[in-house]
Amino acid sequence: MKNTVKSTWRNNVSPKKSWRDVSINEYFELRYNLSQLENEYEKEIYLISFVNGISEDDVYNMPISKVKVLQSQMSWLSDIEISPDVKFKNISINDSKYKIDVDLQNFTIGQYIDFQTFYPKRNSKTNYIGNLLACFIIPKGHKYNTEYDIQELINDINNTVDILTAHEIIFFFLKQYLISIKALQNYFNWQMKILKKIAPKKSQEKVKKLQENWDKMQRGISAGFPLLTMSQS
Repeated sequence: MKNTVKSTWRNNVSPKKSWRDVSINEYFELRYNLSQLENEYEKEIYLISFVNGISEDDVYNMPISKVKVLQSQMSWLSDIEISPDVKFKNISINDSKYKIDVDLQNFTIGQYIDFQTFYPKRNSKTNYIGNLLACFIIPKGHKYNTEYDIQELINDINNTVDILTAHEIIFFFLKQYLISIKALQNYFNWQMKILKKIAPKKSQEKVKKLQENWDKMQRGISAGFPLLTMSQS
């Protein structure tokens, strides 16, 4: 007896030819639905229906020769590869223009806290990407989470941005994030040298505080590499 899963996008939808055709929401729903199926045969049927925008019943009623043709056109499913040289400054979402803020030194405290909240969820089975991207995709002419509906933006990102572009943006942001932290390291080191030189005793507390701040930044560097690796796999 066949086992099917509930989905909301496939029927009468144009066939998908790459991950550029799969939205963030679709990707996470795909992952969830596959996890609910019991064997590889059912998963294969589901994937064929997903990619081709047809029902699973339609797949079950196809001749084997047709199914094999469709299977041969799905090799892209196992190939998520992004360019390490990709760069972003702007993005259009639903005909609206957004800037991509990758300079850590321009972040507000709230922006940085939100990023640190959602970044650890990267290994979660639930959709975290829209929330993460909204930390640095900002409507042009606005500051972070100011005079615009950030939840509406998150929904637009999840429904509109494809999963490959999403990973490319995250990859690009994290590269710039690590560069920014490295620049801050040089600044902290310079400050500590100056303080130790001009007032070695009185500046001990300030030096200690600077070292604590740098230790936090250093942990940020260590936390950044897993997603950089994941994005290339």
